[in-house]
Amino acid sequence: MPSQVLVAGLMIKNRYHVRNKLGEGKFGEVYKAYDKVEKMDVALKAVATVNTVEDKEDASAIGEARILLLLNKNKCKGSPQLYDYFSYKSHSLLVMELFKTDFHQLLKNHPKKSFSKQSLLHFGYHVIVAIKSIHQIGIIHRDIKPANIFLRNHQTNSMKLVIGDLGMAVKFESGFEKPGMRIRVAARDFDFSKSPYHSLGMAEGRAAQESDDLEMIAYMVMYARGIRPFVGSVTEMIAKRKELHQNPGNMVRGNNGWLKTIVELLLNQEYGSTPRYQEILDEIASHSRIPASRDFQVVVNTDGTSYLKDF
Repeated sequence: MPSQVLVAGLMIKNRYHVRNKLGEGKFGEVYKAYDKVEKMDVALKAVATVNTVEDKEDASAIGEARILLLLNKNKCKGSPQLYDYFSYKSHSLLVMELFKTDFHQLLKNHPKKSFSKQSLLHFGYHVIVAIKSIHQIGIIHRDIKPANIFLRNHQTNSMKLVIGDLGMAVKFESGFEKPGMRIRVAARDFDFSKSPYHSLGMAEGRAAQESDDLEMIAYMVMYARGIRPFVGSVTEMIAKRKELHQNPGNMVRGNNGWLKTIVELLLNQEYGSTPRYQEILDEIASHSRIPASRDFQVVVNTDGTSYLKDF
């Protein structure tokens, strides 16, 4: 668990006024803060830089900052904005764009605990647009799940959501400088086998590629429709992944039959090659009645929680 370095009321660099805690993950904690200079709310993420097992906490912070700087430099609309990055009390602090909410919370708070068909299609379409923009810069995310998909405070026609929390993201390609030149990706720098979100190949120790991000999107859209087969032991979850690959129709059926072709497309992208993004987007669009330009809307409950309004 991350050590607590941020507390509400703290002033950092005579600029960032720390407010309430937004959440925490394996490597860091995130707080809402107010930037006195720019006069706006921001997200402040703290990651320990002290020596830990394999120094993964420090590597996560440095890696995420470098990835975000690269994505921002290339004007990637599918990723968060990084405003500042500095050391503070043996921690790396990342000052980032603040979002309205994440899709894990929108799903958790939904009365049906799942998205409607049209809402899911709209969600899936924009996730594919976002991950395509990240891949085009030569980055794979490697940790796609509802909690890492964020809804922007100010949605635009081109980008309504972003894929955040890039602590596990890595370069797989040299990018625009030498397009097509692939870089070796580490295979076992994290144990992905215990997660219900990670791809079959990653769970078995294979180095991730773009196709693995898309496979994780397949799992995520299934989860958002209430299809949640990846439970139990590591062995049981791997067996379920293999079953899905062999016959998606065994799990994606009935009222979700329309989703089967989309899941198959997401699962069957060639490893180590550029995915067929447009084919996936066209298939999603063929089922959708919602214009891609439509904003997402949330319903706010009396207790302050919110969920995604169904289309």
